[in-house]
Amino acid sequence: INIYGNVTFNAITFSNAGTKTINGNITANGLMTISAGSTVEGNGTHSLYAGLRGDGTCNFSGKVIMRGGNIYVQGASNSFTLGTAELEINGYVGITFNSPSTAITLNVNNNVNIIGGYLVLNNNSYLIGQAANTLTLASGYRLYVRGVDNFPSGFGTYNLQSGSYVRYDAIFDQQIAGGITYGYLELYSTNGAATTKTATGNITILNNLDFLNATYPTTFDVNGYDLTLTGNITNANVSTFDASDGGTVTFNNNGTQTFSLGTYRFN
Repeated sequence: INIYGNVTFNAITFSNAGTKTINGNITANGLMTISAGSTVEGNGTHSLYAGLRGDGTCNFSGKVIMRGGNIYVQGASNSFTLGTAELEINGYVGITFNSPSTAITLNVNNNVNIIGGYLVLNNNSYLIGQAANTLTLASGYRLYVRGVDNFPSGFGTYNLQSGSYVRYDAIFDQQIAGGITYGYLELYSTNGAATTKTATGNITILNNLDFLNATYPTTFDVNGYDLTLTGNITNANVSTFDASDGGTVTFNNNGTQTFSLGTYRFN
């Protein structure tokens, strides 16, 4: 498929057997669909405003800019690979699946940059990177983690800038990824249920630790690991910070650090 320069479509679907090679750059204002049995390749920069359905094979080697919608599967497979393309999130984007798929593993063999809007990782939705690549979350933008244990994995470098936000807000207990330096770390339960969020390794927070629910309690179980906090702890007097299992909690700001009312347990 020869496309010279930039070409804009509404919705665009690639279907049937054979390889579709795109020479040029695509903007899709509607959904881009790669149907089962179809293969698409090309090294252009593609801007997608209403999502990407990936039931076929994607061998993009340029850049995919998601400006809205979901990246999802809806077929026999529970996985989708974005070729070797870089993935940029610059809008309100989710990673999810529709029946008959029962989960999604999105494999990205390049960098992932969240530079606008937000990215939502829904339950049973996994973003997998490679050791040579970087996940960047720019200041002012948010990553929502809504699975039991589905923080993006596999990346060699995590660049969560100091003004960025990671929110764990599932309605059930969750694992908080350890070995990560967060900007803001936000803990919440969206339906008002009491939940426990449990660390899986040492954690550094460059800004605040925020318990966001003012009515129903969230427990942050540090689980015996070390936690370093540069900012404050905001709490509406209903949630619990539990570091009673061991490990060291370090408050490392040269200035004043504050704790809101709540329950705090230390070793």
